[in-house]
Amino acid sequence: MLVGGDLEDLVTHVNRLEITRPHIIGQAVQGQMEEVCREGGRPVPPYFSTAPVNSPGALIDWRVQAAIMGELGDRADAFRGMFRLQGPRAAIGSSAGQIGQAEGGIDPLRSPSDSPPGKKTICGQCSQESTPPAFDSHFHLDRGWRQWRMNGRMDRQRFIEMRLPTPPPRNPVDLVGGVMVYCDPGTWPSALALQEPPGGSPWVTAIGVHPKKAQQLDDSSFDKMERLLGLPGVRAIGEVGLDQSQRDPPLQRQVSTLRWVLNLCKGRPEVPLILHIRGAPEDRHSAEAHLKVLTIVRERVDPQQRIHLHCFDGGRQEARRWRDAFPNVYFGYTGEVIRFDQEQGQVVSSLPLDRILLESDAPYFRPSWVPNHSYGHPQYIAEVAMGLLAFRSGDTLWALLEAITSNARVLYRV
Repeated sequence: MLVGGDLEDLVTHVNRLEITRPHIIGQAVQGQMEEVCREGGRPVPPYFSTAPVNSPGALIDWRVQAAIMGELGDRADAFRGMFRLQGPRAAIGSSAGQIGQAEGGIDPLRSPSDSPPGKKTICGQCSQESTPPAFDSHFHLDRGWRQWRMNGRMDRQRFIEMRLPTPPPRNPVDLVGGVMVYCDPGTWPSALALQEPPGGSPWVTAIGVHPKKAQQLDDSSFDKMERLLGLPGVRAIGEVGLDQSQRDPPLQRQVSTLRWVLNLCKGRPEVPLILHIRGAPEDRHSAEAHLKVLTIVRERVDPQQRIHLHCFDGGRQEARRWRDAFPNVYFGYTGEVIRFDQEQGQVVSSLPLDRILLESDAPYFRPSWVPNHSYGHPQYIAEVAMGLLAFRSGDTLWALLEAITSNARVLYRV
């Protein structure tokens, strides 16, 4: 009715309109798209995309369907009349272009990937949990506990499993582990609190000194940090580094603190070093700050040192320099990725998938749709993955989360 040709012509027409933007296609919907291809005798692509539409199977996506309905104009009613819906919800709102739902059927305006946690979605002849695994490689339990105003003794499980008073995550995940970063000397946990259960835990601890807290590190706290790093539950050193977004503490104090902490890496290349690098507002891609930190780190640690670049915001040159200097470097991304420019996005798309980590950095980086009075939380970690997928169109949300969870387990020896 719209193009007077076959489905391939319709695909071409929709792509000319440029009316869709990248989004994640749920696992169940992918299975349905594969069925459409097989039923019509068309090849099944490695993945399905709607921006651009890369297969006639992707035409069943509700976003594409809505766009097609809009193009039909006065002929939309004739198109709707070709289909007969059953049940009390079969009413059709012609003015709004809403298609009803047969009782017990699929709501065309709701993606199966939006199912509540614990529900199953059907994909072909198999079924799987609708919540993919995820590993939050950087969050602050101590700061998050205070920001969320939680009562009682600080408890990781209570925090992770808390019922968020804000809108629930749009893309629920099964949090299978994470890295709790303590970078304020005043709130470092005790040795007793760092005891691990028999067999270890997927929730590991990092001890460090945030560059903005550099003035808090003295001889006594340095001795305590050294003792804590010897405990089994502490798997990483950091975060530590340079932050020039403010004038305090002075740069030289941050540099001396960084050098001091790096001494703890000697003889421990397998223990991840978490680096915080933030340049001044005029320092594009924090290029100057990255160069300063890289120079200092190369002087003091083994080339095989495992390094986690927290909240990486560098461009091509910064990424290349770190990879050339340290083959065991990983790039952590937070919700800041939604503000990336073209060059930063190119880095995201070009990095090997096995070198990427996801970070909520809770209680910071709340998703844009979370109210201003609220905070970030590890349960929102899939939103970071969604930001990455805007630059990595060949991946799916499920595959990305599974791969990055594997990366974190390798790096942090979980």
